Amino acid sequence: GRGAAFADYDHDGDLDVVITRHGGRARLLRNDSRSGRAVALRLQAASGPAAAYGARVIVHAGGKRLLRLATPGPSYLSQHDTDVHVGLGEATRVDSLEVWWTDGSREVWHDLDTDALWALHQNAAPRRLLTYAGREATAPERSRRTSSVSRHAIVADMSSELTADEKRRFWNLKKEAERLFGAGRWSEAAAVFEDMTALDPTHEDALYYRGNCMLELGNYAEAHASWDQLRVLNPASSRAWVQIGLVHTIREAGELYDLRTAVAAFEQAHEINPEQSGPLELWGEAAVALGDLQTAEKVLESAYGMNPRATAALYLSGYIAWGRGETQRARDLLQRATESLQAELPVKGVLGEGDVRSARLLESRQRAAARRLFADCVARVRESGDGLAIEAAYACIDRARGQQTAQP
Repeated sequence: GRGAAFADYDHDGDLDVVITRHGGRARLLRNDSRSGRAVALRLQAASGPAAAYGARVIVHAGGKRLLRLATPGPSYLSQHDTDVHVGLGEATRVDSLEVWWTDGSREVWHDLDTDALWALHQNAAPRRLLTYAGREATAPERSRRTSSVSRHAIVADMSSELTADEKRRFWNLKKEAERLFGAGRWSEAAAVFEDMTALDPTHEDALYYRGNCMLELGNYAEAHASWDQLRVLNPASSRAWVQIGLVHTIREAGELYDLRTAVAAFEQAHEINPEQSGPLELWGEAAVALGDLQTAEKVLESAYGMNPRATAALYLSGYIAWGRGETQRARDLLQRATESLQAELPVKGVLGEGDVRSARLLESRQRAAARRLFADCVARVRESGDGLAIEAAYACIDRARGQQTAQP
């Protein structure tokens, strides 16, 4: 073995393990314990690393005092889940919970439910993200979920209700779906993903990528339905919430076009995974379109603070500064947005399969970027470079906002 990572990947309250092996496939060891209660805590500090590495957590439950340290873990080339997991034995309540944040401040909360994942944001009230289901169910009745922990390790978690032939058929379908999806054959790929779901309704990738196929085909209702099914299957799926939010920002989606619903979805995605800048940038874009500039400014600053190449976050932050008369700040942010668009020069060489795949990936990203709010304005900045006047750059956003808030 060369490394190990611990996570409650199936959200049932006990920790599972992924082990990598030198010269072999990874192994996913799923823990199916039937006794004891637990609580998991998703920390977010007001400053410093979002996952609050170094924070100390003290849980008082069942007459015991339990200490945990927020840390990614010390295994070779591995990182544990950033959630802090605490086993509680037979305790039915968390009497009190205190967090010593990395800035030295301390917060205490009382009387929390066990068998739940809680979001603990510094200087905010606790928020329940999910409740562990199926703790008392018998083995055949338990909800069995797959995970994208590793595309090799995932095979170890195939539902035991499938026969050996069904398992082989499932993985053959998966290979075919990946091939078709990579080739941009959306209708055929969607049909294969549907066959995968028919065999294993709990496979998250099949639902996610079927939705992406439907999005490429312009079938927004079906795309939304796939991602909504994934959200119900796994409420902690950040990618499902991101895609649900995206479809609500597309005017061509008709009745689905709803910026406020999009904001709520992006906020939920960020709540689930605060380490990603993408949901923050999308949330900020939708907030600007709605005219909630106070929220947008805060969210966008967090986005480009995580990712200095978050073009839309820089550009829209400059727009907000411009609207307040902060001309120099608006100019500086526009310059940073322009610089972030400068792509690295491609390496010259012989074309091969890798180049083809890279080209398809680039095309996919370009199509996704074209669907974004303010895509036309960002494209104008890209085409004009340093030659675009600040007034013209930000007036474009004013025009786009007017179009987006009008009825589709």
